[in-house]
Amino acid sequence: MQEAHTPYQGHQFSDYVLLGKDGKPLAVVEAKKTSRDAAIGREQAKQYFQPKGKELKPQLPLPVKLFGLRLDKIESALTIGNTAIVERETVKLRKQIAELPQTSVVIKEAASVLHCLEEENFWLSLSSQKIE
Repeated sequence: MQEAHTPYQGHQFSDYVLLGKDGKPLAVVEAKKTSRDAAIGREQAKQYFQPKGKELKPQLPLPVKLFGLRLDKIESALTIGNTAIVERETVKLRKQIAELPQTSVVIKEAASVLHCLEEENFWLSLSSQKIE
């Protein structure tokens, strides 16, 4: 006897999904027994977000992209000697950095590196090489 066909045939289901106010998924939790390797659950959870047959390309978070674009704009303005753009974009960039969530684990880990941004001399000749 053949099993009944369902619209979900070939699909996997997550154990838990955290939905936003708009009903769209924000996070997936794939529960596994403690006797199973956690890497199996991580890989399974990744599969929920990866279309079959397609490889996802790594993407930069939007704030990082915007930071890079602003830095490029500053470097271009420095090249042509447009100090007004340099000053305006530097103010915006410093504001963007100041608004970083100080409780973020990533920000806390980078605290020693980010400390140099508080020094006024850092901002005098800004470039992407200096930021790296």
